[in-house]
Amino acid sequence: MPWQAVNACITTQFNYEVPQVAKDAWVHATGRTWDNLEDAKEEKVKCPRCSNIVLIPWTTCGMPEIPTSTL
Repeated sequence: MPWQAVNACITTQFNYEVPQVAKDAWVHATGRTWDNLEDAKEEKVKCPRCSNIVLIPWTTCGMPEIPTSTL
């Protein structure tokens, strides 16, 4: 982990602030937004069993522990 670079981006108020060029590099390399709150809440994934495209949530926080549907 590049701790020196990370440390250089932490302000005296403990905010993590990086230059725009770093944000642009992240978006280009990952295809994701810099602010993950702006990303889609679900990812399209090809089912390995039936090859259908299914939507998979990035998080299950706030969802029931036991799903209401089954395959």
